[in-house]
Amino acid sequence: MVAGRYNRHTYDEYSRQAVLSIHEAGHLRGADGQGREKGMAKSRQPKSTAAHPLPEIYDRPGFQIRRAHQNSVSVFVDCLKPFDLTPTQFGALTMVRRWGPVSQIDLARSLGFDRSTTALVVRLLEGRRLIARSPNPADRRKFALTLTPAGRRLLETSQEAAEKARLALLAPFSKAEIAEFLRLLGQFNDAFDGVSRAPQVVRQHQPAIRRKRA
Repeated sequence: MVAGRYNRHTYDEYSRQAVLSIHEAGHLRGADGQGREKGMAKSRQPKSTAAHPLPEIYDRPGFQIRRAHQNSVSVFVDCLKPFDLTPTQFGALTMVRRWGPVSQIDLARSLGFDRSTTALVVRLLEGRRLIARSPNPADRRKFALTLTPAGRRLLETSQEAAEKARLALLAPFSKAEIAEFLRLLGQFNDAFDGVSRAPQVVRQHQPAIRRKRA
């Protein structure tokens, strides 16, 4: 397995920056937060590459995957704008609704977050009173996360918009292409399972596979 060639810290830094840029721009309030929002909005504006094309870079899978991720986040944020939810927050609320009460560690493992990102997401959702923290009955040193009534209502009312975002991302493909696209994405991610913190996805029709460590 090629996992040893990769630096997990590098992936975590990229993941954290991608998540934090979204959250800081949309959810940190106050004069300082507003200033950062304007500055980060400008920094997110894509620069023209027409004058200096780099086909040797554009054809690399990592570049295309990064562009796909950026497009995916942009479409989701646009569709969920009325609900003020990012993909990260929506995923966290969904996980807590399905498995709550859950620990912050379980939330991080299920969604592939590092500790800093998880702490930020939890703090933001708690600040919006969408989730609540309470002592974990099984371990008083830890906290359990649950959805508040407001969090449950927001998640339910945003489902249609989230589905709109999903369909928009698949719109460029035919029905057969959608199946093949998702199959190839799954195959790619399965091949690199363990390289990053991204969780292994166990599909309903497939048993979990325990991989031997090299």
